[in-house]
Amino acid sequence: MPAAYENYARVYDSIGQPRFSLSMITFIVAELERLGITGRRLLDLACGTGSAALEFASRGFEVAGVDASRAMLREARRKAVSGARSVEFVEQDMSRLSLRREFDVAICLYDSVNYLLALEEVALTVEATRRVLRPGGALIFDFNTPREYQRLDGRDTVAVDSE
Repeated sequence: MPAAYENYARVYDSIGQPRFSLSMITFIVAELERLGITGRRLLDLACGTGSAALEFASRGFEVAGVDASRAMLREARRKAVSGARSVEFVEQDMSRLSLRREFDVAICLYDSVNYLLALEEVALTVEATRRVLRPGGALIFDFNTPREYQRLDGRDTVAVDSE
């Protein structure tokens, strides 16, 4: 994982990055109900600093979060301890999952699928996730399309005023 995540992890939450993932939780819970998925075992792929994972845990889900960035996971674990919530955070590449648990649902939020740059990596991730999902489980994710990337003008700026 790039060294840039060492510094990015420290400011990730303070610049509002978890906002989208947190806004998806109500939708995901409703989608699970619509799909008839009543199990409460959730895997958060590319969990970052763990905001969504910790929120699902606070709603009674048994959660594991996977991320390839040690720095992001360090922040996630710090938040879990300070919030007294139990989530297992595991450092792994989501395209090469090696978990010995089974989940009812896997999520991959905030365009994290777009970190997979080759179609082969996407296929590996879907297959790896399928192996850890119970029969009838679901994978829920979002991503940016090529059209969305064409709209980006390169002028997006993040400014942080903090210690």
